[in-house]
Amino acid sequence: MPVHHKETPLVERIISKLQADISAGLIPMGTRLNEADLAEEFGTSRTPVRRALAALATLDVVVARGTRGHFIPTPTQQELAQLFEAMHEVEIFALRVAKKRLDMLSKNQIEAAHELCKVAAQEGDIAGFLRANERFHMSIYEATRNVYLADIATSFRLRTGAIRARRYQTHEDVLNGVDGHEFMISFLFNENTNDLIETLSDRISKQYSQNLSL
Repeated sequence: MPVHHKETPLVERIISKLQADISAGLIPMGTRLNEADLAEEFGTSRTPVRRALAALATLDVVVARGTRGHFIPTPTQQELAQLFEAMHEVEIFALRVAKKRLDMLSKNQIEAAHELCKVAAQEGDIAGFLRANERFHMSIYEATRNVYLADIATSFRLRTGAIRARRYQTHEDVLNGVDGHEFMISFLFNENTNDLIETLSDRISKQYSQNLSL
């Protein structure tokens, strides 16, 4: 999800890093984003951190709670159900569009992201897998060559990262995630696989239902 106003390179870097971590689910719901810790991490004062957090708050990626600071949102079950319902439709549509417009560069990017997922999964590196998993899905959105579709899909991932990450707690969980990617790749890369879309839709729907029960 792009930030829709110009910021300094440092602020943009802080925003990008936080967005990546939030989308990957590396920051749990309800977490207070400590300005002092972030300033130390980025080797800066609190001012750029505050500007980054304020920018993210305008996008509803974080929630500002007055003097208490900024927090990762904690959606209600009803909000999550609606988010995953809409996200399911967007994901399936993005896969359909990406399949139609797939070129060699997009294919290579998807394959490269998938390889990163496999390496992390084989090593049992859950955090590494979560980061690579986001790169995998982003490469599919980029393959649609539709910036508006990619923006909407990315927005859903930012809003659901902490919930989705709870599905990946063990080595077996991340290996199952790799299997899911391979099913998507089979649909995207091979001809005459349009009949797989219903199966793919059912798999994604089941995953999202499981997310709600975690």
